[in-house]
Parts: sequence; C-alpha cells; structure tokens
Amino acid sequence: MYSVKGQTVDVVAHSMGGLIVRAALAGYAQGDPTWPKKLLVEDVVTLGTPHKAAWLGALCLSNLQCQEMYYPNHAFRRWLGPNLQQAQGGTDWTLISSNADFSVSAGNGAPTDVGAQHLVRYSERANLDHAMLRTVRTGVYPLRYTNNGGAWGSLTRGAAPLRAAMNALYWHNRW
Repeated sequence: MYSVKGQTVDVVAHSMGGLIVRAALAGYAQGDPTWPKKLLVEDVVTLGTPHKAAWLGALCLSNLQCQEMYYPNHAFRRWLGPNLQQAQGGTDWTLISSNADFSVSAGNGAPTDVGAQHLVRYSERANLDHAMLRTVRTGVYPLRYTNNGGAWGSLTRGAAPLRAAMNALYWHNRW
C-alpha cells in the first residue's frame, strides 16, 4: 500500500516474521508476478530470526514448517536464496540475536554470510532468550556487533534489544 504511493517502510520482525519479510523481498526481487511490481522497504530489523536454521525445529520434524526451519537446504530456504534481498532503492538489514536463545542460535540469527549491513549478538551473560528479544526495551546488556563486514566490537553496556532495533531504524546510516 505504501510502495504504490512512493513511501518507504521500515520493518521490525521477530522469529519467523523475519523469514516472511525475506520471502516478500525474494518474491519481489525474483520478479514473481504474484508480488508487487514496486516494493520500497528501506530498513529491516530481525530479532531471533532463523536465517540459517532453528534448533527448535528438530522437535517436530514430521511437520513441514518445522522441516523448513530446521533444514537449511530445504525448498523454502533454497527459494529465499543465500543472501538477503533488496527492495527498490536498497534495504538496510540489521540482524539481532542472542547466545542465550535456545530456539535460534546467535550464529543462525545473525549470520555473517547473508549480506546484512549490521549484526548484533547478545552475550549469553545477557540472559536474553528468544521471547525476550521482542519484549525487552530497557536495561543494559553485554553484546558484540559489526557493521558492513568490519571488525567485531564489544559493549559491556549495550542497548536492550528493542532499543537496538529502534536505533537501527533511525540511525542506520550513522552506524
């Protein structure tokens, strides 16, 4: 609706919601006629999204959706492609994950090889589980981060996940 009017949107997605955003951008990038011809998504922030795989999927492998989450080479993931897609005009991606997330590991939630501009991985000491990534907005937490494939930095008093998401949306060009 916004793209038709020439307006860009920002998207924040948790868990599988991040894969839904990826699917929308993949369908657009592949020129699929069932997707809009114009898509203007300026920024995407994902929190605990299984970009590579979800450990929890192993608990229900008789279910197709669980198979798609667990097996990195399944049909849906192949269709998404190995890299994050771009909307018209470009999309700035920030992937946020936690080493205390037992559903999606930090490496699968914020992998270094999918083309994201910004990665944030909370330390296990932060004790931020899968659900907390989408609910915690205050406090300080130890984390590691990298921007545009540069060296990893560390903060002992980093922002809470929702504050980090907000910062990513408003300050993406100043990271």
